Formats: sequence, C-alpha cells, structure tokens
Amino acid sequence: MKIKILLGIDINIGMCIQGYMSELFEWLVQYHLDTNLSPVLPHIKHGRAYSAQGEPAIEGEENDWAKGCLIIANGQTLAQRLREDKIILDHVAPRFSPAPSYGQFSDYLAGSAKKDGAFVYDGSHRSIARVARFTNASDSLDLARQLQLYLLPANFVFEKNETPLTGADIDEHIGTKTDLAICAPIAYTIPGSDVHAYQVKRTGYGDLGLGKVTHFAKQGLVEELFFRYAPDSDGPFIDEEHAIVGVHRKYEKLDGRVQLKSEQLWNTGYREELREVV
Repeated sequence: MKIKILLGIDINIGMCIQGYMSELFEWLVQYHLDTNLSPVLPHIKHGRAYSAQGEPAIEGEENDWAKGCLIIANGQTLAQRLREDKIILDHVAPRFSPAPSYGQFSDYLAGSAKKDGAFVYDGSHRSIARVARFTNASDSLDLARQLQLYLLPANFVFEKNETPLTGADIDEHIGTKTDLAICAPIAYTIPGSDVHAYQVKRTGYGDLGLGKVTHFAKQGLVEELFFRYAPDSDGPFIDEEHAIVGVHRKYEKLDGRVQLKSEQLWNTGYREELREVV
C-alpha cells in the first residue's frame, strides 16, 4: 500500500508554499491525512472508512476515534483579546511554542492530550498555544451568530444536500467548536488584523465518512477539503489503491450568501517535498 505524504520539513511562507491553499490550511490537510486517513486505509470497505475496531464512519455523526482541532489564528494580540472577552477561560495565559514548520506544528498538535483540542496561532511569531477551556458565549459572538445562515453553503453538513440551511439545521448539526470557528473571525477581526479560523472536524462528511478541514474568515467559509472515494476518477489520488481523492472547494460571497467558487482535486504533484511510504 502506498500513499503520498508531505515530508515533515520546514515549509516557509512564499517559498515552498505554492498553489491556492494557505499555509495553516495546508498543514491541517496534511495533519488530517496523517492522523485520520492513513490509519483507516487498511479498513476501507466499499468506499466507507472503518476504525481499526470496526466502527463505521457515517456522514453527520462524530467519529470518536478520529482526532480534530480548532485553531483561531491572527497576530500576537488575539489571545489577549479572547481572554479579555472571556472566550478563553484559562486561569493562566496561553503559553506559546514555536511552530514555524509543519513538523513542529504537527508535533505540537499530536502532543495535545485531547482528541479535539482548541488552539490559538500567533501569525506574527509563527507560534501556537493550546487553550484548555473556552466558551462561545459573548455579546460579540451573539451578533456574529445572527449571520450564520449566510456564511455556510447548503451542503456544509451533508454533501448531497441542496436546500439552504435553516436555523434548526444549525442547532442540530453545528457544535460549539464549529460555531466558534464561524463567528470568531467576524467578532474579532479589527482594522488591519483579520482573524481566521481553521478546523479539522471529526464529524463525518460524504460517503467515505471522514471529517473535513475548514477555513473561515469574516466573510464566512473560505475553503474546505475532504476525502472522497472516487473509483471512476483519473486522479490525482491521495491513495490510488483505495481510489481516495482530496476534494478542495473554494467559496465566495455572492448576493449576500457564501457560494461555491471552484472545486478541484487536491493536486500534490506540484510539490517537490513528496515521498512514498510503503
């Protein structure tokens, strides 16, 4: 069995990063591949992922065996502002660790004790800190929450859904971390300093049933990537043996709503930092 993965080496902004995915987003795609897809490859049956214990991955349901994370990213003042607004509830201010490369970044996430941790990323110093406790209850977030229906595409929860999401859909399917990922960029972006939120979701998406990687900004969902079983595809494949491709979607806001701008397969071919693992 062979799967293409990125080497765990330094990846510097403006140098090795090419194409259309931001650095953090791309790192999280690789982390999702390494942490959640790779372990289940031997257990994929008829296009559906199963855990090593035989638990099926089902769209719309959380995979307890998967690892997820939420990252709120901005400059060096973000953590302080989130503490002042009592979004971060930790008694001690978050302690940042250097994360200038994918290797250091993924090691830090892997070292987190929780399967679904929350983090703050300081883009000014390329460092990251885990948040032990947080809440999504604040006046600023409440105002942002009123816009949620316009910030997500119809098929955000279920791939084949074409009907615009309703408030009931949000209540049933959008959890605390995703809610914060959607609202924080709106509530905490300030002039000259945009806040972004990134998430590796444990909730299954599509027939394969693994979660997806999302990227939100103040205008709503910017991009997402999920893995799909595509036996009729010509590739490029994430894993050709199991016909797994990475679907990368980009979004834009038109007529007041987030809408699909483009969809293409995740092309790892432009990278020189690839190797094959047998």
